[in-house]
Amino acid sequence: MVKMALRRMFMLVFLFSFIFLSACACINNHREIQETHRSLIAARNAREGTGPKVVRLVYPDRKTSPKLYVKEIVKVNFDLDKAIIKKSEKKKLIKAIDYVKRHFYTFILIEGHACSISTIKYNQGLSEKRARALKSFLIRGGIKESRIIMTDGYSELLPDKPNKTNKGRKKNRRTEIVIVSR
Repeated sequence: MVKMALRRMFMLVFLFSFIFLSACACINNHREIQETHRSLIAARNAREGTGPKVVRLVYPDRKTSPKLYVKEIVKVNFDLDKAIIKKSEKKKLIKAIDYVKRHFYTFILIEGHACSISTIKYNQGLSEKRARALKSFLIRGGIKESRIIMTDGYSELLPDKPNKTNKGRKKNRRTEIVIVSR
């Protein structure tokens, strides 16, 4: 009877330690990706002299980083002063969700952007709202929150097109989903 109880206890301890070590490995993997991303941003900022005020998201390629590879970038446009996803943009998002679901080892970075019509402070809040709206859409679509590495807003600091024309400003009211893998 005592032997049986000891065996059960040993099996439970073994099982819990296995589960714990597996969870730690997943957490360390996620932290390693975040640290790689932060170091790439710091290196890029140091080269370009932009410093800590303007944080640029680095899209690593095979030459600069052996750890992360950009698989796809999806740009989602928004209306002026809105953080609501348009119906016309939802098709792109559903395709991105399907892609991420099919490719288990992919992670997502979300960047919110705004045009230069309002103040930088206001646009920063708006770009963060857009990024959060996209994040919640992806989570509702079945993407686990642990696969979304970063959600950040960049205000009007990283325009896709020049903000001098209406067409350019319209292109800059966007959020980018960057799908990366190891």
